[in-house]
Amino acid sequence: MNIGAALRFTTEDKKWIEKIAIAAVLIFTVIGWLAVVGWMLELLRRVVRGESEVLPPWTNLGKYFVDGLIVCVIGFIWTLPIIVLSACLGGLTGVLSGLQGDDSGGGMAVLNICIAFVSLPYSLAVSFLIPPMLGIYAMQGTFAEAVNPAKAWRLARANFNGFLVAWLVSGVVGVAASLIGTILCLIGIYPLGAYASSVGAHIYGQAYREGMASLPAA
Repeated sequence: MNIGAALRFTTEDKKWIEKIAIAAVLIFTVIGWLAVVGWMLELLRRVVRGESEVLPPWTNLGKYFVDGLIVCVIGFIWTLPIIVLSACLGGLTGVLSGLQGDDSGGGMAVLNICIAFVSLPYSLAVSFLIPPMLGIYAMQGTFAEAVNPAKAWRLARANFNGFLVAWLVSGVVGVAASLIGTILCLIGIYPLGAYASSVGAHIYGQAYREGMASLPAA
């Protein structure tokens, strides 16, 4: 795992300012995040394949949008169980509040604790499996393979330390980009967010490549 390469490769591209600027504008539009996710997938592919030009151009915007949308659908499916559970428990909280009136505080507090107790570890598990899922979809290109969390876990387990490092580094860079961007009167959030996305995709690609090399035969 070469963290240094993931942090510096962006600025080594001859057209990095143009590419990051386009990504920043797309992030600013909100809906453009879909294209940025697809762009990250292409970047990940290039890392896995060992291509010389790692930072992709924006010549295939339509495909980036489609790929990003598919990834978001997969993420929604993965989070659906906790959404449903939270909605059910929230409804139960409302019922208790209506039946018990002012005396419902204790029961509502217990239910809120239960929601947090379940949702936090589940959310962490989903976020940890996102990098291997991105690798699977980027390299195999099939929704059925990528949406299966067992496939992502099998790959993550083959290179657990590598994916853990990738997950942590991506998170730290993302938080740092947000903090620095906020200090820079919010304007810096968009280009720094684009940079953080490129770093994440690069290090996810490294983790995927190492994971596939260590994956036991099925």
